[in-house]
This record gives sequence, C-alpha cells and structure tokens, in this order.
Amino acid sequence: MARVNRWRQWWQDQPWPWRRWNVAVRVEHGDEVPARLPFRVAALVVTAGKARWVAFDCPCGRGHRVMLNLDPRRHPAWRVENLSPLTIEPSIDDRTGPGYCHFFLHRGRVIWVRGRG
Repeated sequence: MARVNRWRQWWQDQPWPWRRWNVAVRVEHGDEVPARLPFRVAALVVTAGKARWVAFDCPCGRGHRVMLNLDPRRHPAWRVENLSPLTIEPSIDDRTGPGYCHFFLHRGRVIWVRGRG
C-alpha cells in the first residue's frame, strides 16, 4: 500500500501541462492547510458550512503561499466561481511574496497580467 501512495504522490507532484488548478483539499481552519500542497491544487477553508479562505502556492514558482479571503464582510474579498477547474474572481494581485505577482485564475489556468499596473 505504501508503494501505491508513493506513486500517487509522485504523479500528483508532476507539472503536467494539461493539469489544471482545482480544489482538492478542504479544512476547517486556516492553520490546518497542509504545508505542502500538490502541484496546481488549492485548499479551501470551510467554517460553519461557508467558504472563508482559499490557499495555494503561487504559480510564479518562487515558493510563497497565497491566502485569499472569501468572506464578503471583510475586504479585500475574492469569489470562488468554480472549484474544478478552479476560477477565482477578481484577479489576484500578490505583493507579499519575494516578487510582484498579478494574475487571473480562470477555468484552472493562470493568465498573467503584464506590467505593474
């Protein structure tokens, strides 16, 4: 069984070009998000039946984590329009990591925004 799990983990970690972003992990609290997520996988934090946060490793590849608020009572707030393939609106403008990352996540694909607009 351990051999099958190692194979499955290896398969999930491969950067296959056809693999799209999706939500494959659900947790109740933000601190329960795994430190290591499979390639192009997001974790959804659901508390009391409502989605509160979505967390994923930034697609830029610099190794930082992006956590987006989904609660409309707090600002800024994003919406998850689709879980698989993942669509998040509006665009993600992350300046907290080691660089500037601005992109859309639409139908599981990353669409980079050019410039520092």
